[in-house]
Amino acid sequence: MRVSWITSPVCLAFAQKFLPENTWVPFFNLVSFVIGTYINTVTKKKRLAALRKKHFGDGGRPTGGSTIGGRPEDYPPLGPNPPY
Repeated sequence: MRVSWITSPVCLAFAQKFLPENTWVPFFNLVSFVIGTYINTVTKKKRLAALRKKHFGDGGRPTGGSTIGGRPEDYPPLGPNPPY
């Protein structure tokens, strides 16, 4: 939210000073896309870090058991090999 509060007036001033009026909409769309991508990337990194900390703890090892790659209940049971 703070990022858009700062960039919106700056972009508006830039557009008024340097861009013709018919290019304002594509310019603001481009700026909105870049800001949205940045915010989504930062949010995703924070979310993954929180999940990693919850799953692995501070020691770097899984806290829920000795399985590597996920919890056993996340995967279906293995059956026999399919016939070829």
